[in-house]
Amino acid sequence: LQPLLYFKGFHSVVAQRISHKLWENDNPGDKYLALTLQSRASEMFGVDAHPGAKIAHGVMFDHATGIVVGETATIGSYCYILHGVTLGATGKAGEFDRHPKVGNRVKIGAGSYILGNIPIGDGVVIGASAIVTVPVAEGETVVGINRILDTKARDKAAGKDMDMDIW
Repeated sequence: LQPLLYFKGFHSVVAQRISHKLWENDNPGDKYLALTLQSRASEMFGVDAHPGAKIAHGVMFDHATGIVVGETATIGSYCYILHGVTLGATGKAGEFDRHPKVGNRVKIGAGSYILGNIPIGDGVVIGASAIVTVPVAEGETVVGINRILDTKARDKAAGKDMDMDIW
């Protein structure tokens, strides 16, 4: 019951889904209504998700404020996205499909920027405040500016190499 009443991340995803259905229609009036709904939802919830963006099921915008999702972006199923994340374009003119394609079960940390028409594979983890402008393969972890961690570095950062039997 709480998500229905209080979670603006949930509310913004529902508003985007409604505006997306309207956006898919060829009727100019529906597109205008979709943009109006998107504008109002952005004002109310602090999430700017374009009606053209495709968001699959099970997506969670946690804390939600400051999330931006561009028109040609896609977000796969069961993704977890924290506040301040941008799925945006690089600003290169002449490219229509200009936003990232996020796979399934991706976790995106607070304040991250994923820019350009790049694929982000399934199960990827993107650290807080990361800037990603290169493709990321399935299961990889990205931190900083386009720094993809190798398996040993990722396990060490997660504490998997620690001897927990010393207690």
